[in-house]
Amino acid sequence: MLKRLDRYIIKKFFKTFGSILLMTTIIVVLIDYTEKNDDFIKYKLSFQEILQYFISFIPFIINMTMPIIVFLTTVFVTSQLAKHTEIIAILSSGIHFMRLLWPYIICALSIALFSFVLNGWILGKANKFRIAFETTYITVRDNKNNTARHLQIDPQTYMYVQYYDTTSQTGKGITVEKIIDHRLIERTTAAYMQWHTTTNHWSIHNWQKCQLHTPKLSIEQGDILDLYDWNITPEDFQNDFRLNEALTLTELNTYIKRLQSRGTDNIQVFLVEKYIKYMAPFSVIILTIIGFLTACSKTRGGVAKKLALGGVLATVYIALFLFTKVLAEMSTGYTLLTIWTPNLVYTILLILFYRMTPK
Repeated sequence: MLKRLDRYIIKKFFKTFGSILLMTTIIVVLIDYTEKNDDFIKYKLSFQEILQYFISFIPFIINMTMPIIVFLTTVFVTSQLAKHTEIIAILSSGIHFMRLLWPYIICALSIALFSFVLNGWILGKANKFRIAFETTYITVRDNKNNTARHLQIDPQTYMYVQYYDTTSQTGKGITVEKIIDHRLIERTTAAYMQWHTTTNHWSIHNWQKCQLHTPKLSIEQGDILDLYDWNITPEDFQNDFRLNEALTLTELNTYIKRLQSRGTDNIQVFLVEKYIKYMAPFSVIILTIIGFLTACSKTRGGVAKKLALGGVLATVYIALFLFTKVLAEMSTGYTLLTIWTPNLVYTILLILFYRMTPK
């Protein structure tokens, strides 16, 4: 009986989940097409190009709507069971309340695994095309340039570049400082620097070098200085506009290590993206259990009232997630804790709901 019951609830759950997900995806795609149709006409894009864009857009939709769809699915399925007194009949037959939750856990774990794969690998690959498409045709911008970059050439040498052009591989407003034991030993400034592809080295132009560690201030200057010992390449200046969204989990880990070795100051958004990829699957499990506890008892108002409550709880979760994401990107302290705040808050809510739910 228990196995038949599990199959019954799991089948009902995934059927409802698939229906809501399909309907939501179609609605969002239609709305997005309506908003971007003028841009499609303006750039005379072919049907194949537009179709390819929306194929890459679908994983983004699924990922964004996953928490609220899982939550509403759980509330709807459980409310239907409660409405037809099926939950009471199941519990009256001697089945423990927690055993009734087991098929929901199976569904949640399956979707959480899918969410992890989606976040970790599928979404990054799809976003590569989607972001490039939107940058080119929707939000047209000059994505060839990076401004105000800090890099670490070696453990004691730090560079500041005011402006860098990835097309000409030229940087302007250069400052290089060597610091030993918290003391500024040497400072080099230059009007601009140039990468030489044939010899793989940098040259700085209109430069001035100040030696600060000598008893008497020493200043050197010149027109051009070739530097072969700089441990940086043009790849370190590549444009990172929305790059965090376009990396798989494997690529993200590699890129973060690279940024850390360079001592760059734009690492925070990449750390946030990494933590989200691990956090998102757990939200599916937490919201599934809360949805079940919210809807398992038969109350006045029926399914509509419970769906309304579920919608509010899911919306609050999304709002809290977006708020903590922005907060984590702005601050460098307690990033992991900040990103996990929505899950921690809703875990506490889960415990309260469990204690309040009649069993």
